[in-house]
Amino acid sequence: MAALLAAQRQQAMTDILRRQAAEAIASELADPVALLVRWVERDDADWSKLSTVLGEADKMAEVFARYRPEHERTVEHQALEVLREFLASFPEPSQKRMLYTLLAAGMENAQRPQHALKAQALLNGNAPSVLAGDA
Repeated sequence: MAALLAAQRQQAMTDILRRQAAEAIASELADPVALLVRWVERDDADWSKLSTVLGEADKMAEVFARYRPEHERTVEHQALEVLREFLASFPEPSQKRMLYTLLAAGMENAQRPQHALKAQALLNGNAPSVLAGDA
């Protein structure tokens, strides 16, 4: 019985380490620059094919960026994806300002002033993490 439990623990550890490594690599490769760095670091990197690689890097990074670990496949994470897609569908800065203004107003009306301040910070070009109280 002890041998069976030890084997199960070892297998669980192996599975966890494999999953963590896969998630770390997927996270890194979601950045086109990281993909290019890995390509450049290869011993057989053919610099004459760089223009082709540049064209494919964004596509490959997008595939990795869409990867979500199991713990990020919740309804909340799916809602964030919908929100990201929605915001990305408005490319003009004036459109984005309008959306963030509406978001801040909605948060204020929902009596969530701290969230409204964070949304307002987006309007001003600041990341919400620089606001006091987030540290």
